[in-house]
Amino acid sequence: SHFQSLEDFRAECRAEAVDYTIAAGDSLIQWLVIPRIGALLEATPDIRLATANLRTNDVVQQLSDGRIDFGVIRRDALVTGLKSASLGPLSYRVLVPKLLIGRKTKFTLQDVLTSLPLVSQKADGQFTQRLREAARSVGTELEPALACESFPQALAAVRSGRFAAILPALATAELPVGSYLELDAPELAPLKRELVLAWNPRSTSVRPAAAKLAERLAKALKIT
Repeated sequence: SHFQSLEDFRAECRAEAVDYTIAAGDSLIQWLVIPRIGALLEATPDIRLATANLRTNDVVQQLSDGRIDFGVIRRDALVTGLKSASLGPLSYRVLVPKLLIGRKTKFTLQDVLTSLPLVSQKADGQFTQRLREAARSVGTELEPALACESFPQALAAVRSGRFAAILPALATAELPVGSYLELDAPELAPLKRELVLAWNPRSTSVRPAAAKLAERLAKALKIT
């Protein structure tokens, strides 16, 4: 942190932009951070931002030891010593391509899980565990036809028209309007989680501009 403050001071003296790093999972970087960051950079030309694609535990660890400046994580992943600002709830939707279903317009979660080819993540994290519980709540098991590494890969499968998926609501912005059906199944409520922008207060104490940037980031990344 001491060397970082000296580097910031040198950049200010030379009228150079100051560098900051913001980390999150791959889907949040693609669907939340990058689409909204352009307007912020236009308003603050004295900074430069870099993104880092990290798992939640790695974001928390690197915030704690000062290797990154900001992170977008679940509120329940916060640890003592980090500060945060709420970004709002991240909810999930069932997305079914119209090419897959013909003229049918109504589906339940049970219909999707038992009668349609499903794509899902193969990582055994919190999301997958809760999705398994949701499947059991409607009397079936989670048995995807395609297991992939990430939400963006699952979205690509939906875009192909051959797979249904349960994805963050943010993903719908990436699909052509009218190409899919969207189901807000009540059984998916336990998957909803609050996102926060997190940072280490040590960073803002030695990098005064970071505190103002935290406010701007929290406003830019707010989920409505």
